[in-house]
Amino acid sequence: MTIYVERTEQREEDGWAIFETAVHHPRLPDSLYFRTFSRYSDQISEESDAPALALLIPAMALGEDIHITTTVSEKLLRNLNGPVQTILLAIAPHLSHVKVIADPEPRPPHHGDGLVATGFSAGVDSFCTLTQYRPDDAPQGFGISFLTYNNVGSQGLSNTKDFIERYDRLNKKASKEGLELVPIDSNMDDFFQTCKDIDFVQTHSVRNSATALLLQKKTGRFLYSSAYPYSSTFVGKTCFIAHADPVFLPLLGTEAIEILPVGGRA
Repeated sequence: MTIYVERTEQREEDGWAIFETAVHHPRLPDSLYFRTFSRYSDQISEESDAPALALLIPAMALGEDIHITTTVSEKLLRNLNGPVQTILLAIAPHLSHVKVIADPEPRPPHHGDGLVATGFSAGVDSFCTLTQYRPDDAPQGFGISFLTYNNVGSQGLSNTKDFIERYDRLNKKASKEGLELVPIDSNMDDFFQTCKDIDFVQTHSVRNSATALLLQKKTGRFLYSSAYPYSSTFVGKTCFIAHADPVFLPLLGTEAIEILPVGGRA
């Protein structure tokens, strides 16, 4: 049986801009959504790139192909059907190879005028990235423009109230750094409940990179804070996907946005 994925639709509701994609498969939820505060809606892409990446591991766990009824980045689609799955199968051999079917379409590049984002959890890795890529002290084109805080499964089961409370605490720290913190809430984790014997630390690079793809309308680079030094990089069976990040993350971007590991030299 194939997983059918429809075009992403946008709506406004109670101060949220919601980007929702209908998903058709009896073992999966009926829709995948991402949402952020309405004031950030102009930064969010309605393309199907984020849903395509977000649904890849659940599809591989079920052994079901994905058929997307609209376009996916030509670059991303090629990688999803090739090296991305090769790496994921090395990390978690019990997954299955699947086909991702969509109309390929190149995304317009930003030609150097795109924003730069990074995730922020107030952990050591986050502050390391902030220190190295402050807007006034970063290499040209790499100065951080804003931060993101994602609800994609890192906290286990999380309701909106808990997520907003954590966001408010982190936002105070982000404000002290002079940067806006953009929240991205999602029910993505519900789809990963079908994935037996695989958890957040084996999948976080995919989950968080899917939210980065949401930002490609205005963002040209997403800096992903490294968990390990480059010397710990390998592609193979592991409980920690971050070991593969230097090889893996650059494969998850599009023509419009790069997803780059940073901090691994430390």
